[in-house]
Amino acid sequence: MGESQCTLTLMDVAESLQAKYAYISGGKARNGCPVITFPDIPALPEITEEQYRNVVNYLTSIPTLQEVDLGFVVIVDRRQCGWGMVKTLLHRISAFFPGLVQQVLVLRPTGLLQRTFTGMGFK
Repeated sequence: MGESQCTLTLMDVAESLQAKYAYISGGKARNGCPVITFPDIPALPEITEEQYRNVVNYLTSIPTLQEVDLGFVVIVDRRQCGWGMVKTLLHRISAFFPGLVQQVLVLRPTGLLQRTFTGMGFK
């Protein structure tokens, strides 16, 4: 997982990174785990499975091996999207993530209809 083992280059994932599909900000959780964020960009078209794998492989190769061994905290921000987009991304993460995921934090959708469904689900 470290930088030396990654066969991807920045040019391989540049388009997805420029579109801000996902990023690693350098922030860490309280336990020292690196944080990977999937930001909420409604105009962003859905990326292919291969693009997702390349971006995640590249981002997980950036931290040091000691940090990678701790695992990652993943933030899924889909406040302006529906639960379908959240479910799709969570399924991708569960199907393929090249490191240990310590925690996934979901910022729930905030649309009127989405809030109604969320409110009913949490009662």
